[in-house]
Amino acid sequence: MHEADAGNEGFDDVDLLQRRDDQELQVELGEQSQAVLRRLVRAALETELVEMICRTCRNLASEYWA
Repeated sequence: MHEADAGNEGFDDVDLLQRRDDQELQVELGEQSQAVLRRLVRAALETELVEMICRTCRNLASEYWA
């Protein structure tokens, strides 16, 4: 190792640790984002299903009492 590079060795370790922490954080945030998106999609599908059932019931009721 050259003398000029010796002072940067500690910073390389810190950079490596920081990079690893950043990658772990990105994975964790990615997993959290996916969980939130799944809940949002599920809620949207449930809402759409409820609205579809209500429309069907209204249509059946209007046909029954027509």
